[in-house]
Amino acid sequence: MDSRRSSSALSVAQEKQSQSCQRDRILALLRERGSAGVTNLELYGAFLPRHGARIYELRRMGFNIERCRDSAGVFRFFLRAEPPSTPAPRSKAPLPKLTTLPLFAGVRG
Repeated sequence: MDSRRSSSALSVAQEKQSQSCQRDRILALLRERGSAGVTNLELYGAFLPRHGARIYELRRMGFNIERCRDSAGVFRFFLRAEPPSTPAPRSKAPLPKLTTLPLFAGVRG
């Protein structure tokens, strides 16, 4: 039973990694093709059968991806804009070291 759980956890982790890898591949194709775009047939040919789900995820991440119909059952995707890059986290000032707890300063044991 434990082996099934660890196997299941491993497969979930592998699936998430695979989804991330697929998003990266789609994004690379969209960037590479630019104004020519990428068709759904090309994405299938690149072994990305769940490209719709990955494009949905990219859109939720802030990428502006447009879909246009080429012909019956053939769609072309264009990367119109990328999300603004997130600033690097600022270093936080160190917290002062407390030697007593002010809340209990007047209380005696």
